[in-house]
Amino acid sequence: MKPGPAELVLAELLECGQVEAPADDVCRKLGLSPRELYEAVETLRAAGHDIAWMDHGASRGFVLRLQARPGLADLGSLLKTSFIGRNLVWQEEVGSTNDLARQLAEGGAPHGTVVVAGRQSAGRGRRGRTWVSLPGEHLYASVVLRPQLAAERAFEIVFTAALAAAEALEWAGVTPCVKWPNDLEVDDRKVAGILTELSDDGRGGVRHIVLGIGMNVNAPAEAIPEELRARATSVQAAAGVPVSCAHLAATLFERLEEWLVLARSLGFGGVLDSWRARSSTLGGEVRVLLGDGQAVAGVAEDVDESGALLVREASGRVQRILAGDVTTLRRA
Repeated sequence: MKPGPAELVLAELLECGQVEAPADDVCRKLGLSPRELYEAVETLRAAGHDIAWMDHGASRGFVLRLQARPGLADLGSLLKTSFIGRNLVWQEEVGSTNDLARQLAEGGAPHGTVVVAGRQSAGRGRRGRTWVSLPGEHLYASVVLRPQLAAERAFEIVFTAALAAAEALEWAGVTPCVKWPNDLEVDDRKVAGILTELSDDGRGGVRHIVLGIGMNVNAPAEAIPEELRARATSVQAAAGVPVSCAHLAATLFERLEEWLVLARSLGFGGVLDSWRARSSTLGGEVRVLLGDGQAVAGVAEDVDESGALLVREASGRVQRILAGDVTTLRRA
């Protein structure tokens, strides 16, 4: 993959160390216009790099301040939320953030408790699968939620979280789509996944939900194994520059809090409308592998108010699918 302007500028700044790089010299060396240079620097700043402009009147330069960017262990100082992450548990390594969050929830951890880990050795995907991580830095997080929902409506949290994750990824400089039921993709390749685990109260309500979110963040494109490149990517590989994982996490939790509050006023119909607008699944020809090994093929027409995917087969019959693995055969 050819490096973009931001990646080229970052490499130049790292080479300069803490010596000022004159803007005109960088433009000539990298073949960039002044506007392209400015936009590249702003992209790097948005990703968490501390870059200072130096104005000398007739000339300008800039320097990359090389102090360490905040790590995930510093996440608490970056949060601007009211309840998501106010009770924050950081672990350098865990088996699974969802397992630890579930234990905390069962012990009475409050609504909005967040577990974040630098590494996890036994992460799970949907239907008990192992979460496959790319090389590099990742975001592993689980949130304890205690929503006032009927247990049968718990699926709504996945759609709400997907919108929050999509907006956080946009902040990081990529253009994501949501794939039914619980993935986020960039250029048709998975960049993030969502997993929810429900504990009901035995009376049809929710005791707690553990919301797990995994994002492939700073895996360089060239480090992604050949066998995964067609179906997995990272924020860095897609954006062309590394991203501050801590800032991305803080943005994710801010967006999640906003969407959880908004969902209470919009209702699921409003959330679903926003989800539809971001969907990579709807309108395309798909093949859905069901849990019993059978497959359904047709056009993914919609998602209904129960979160089910509606697939119209060649015969005209509409299949309502609550769970399955979707492969898109052709886009609309």
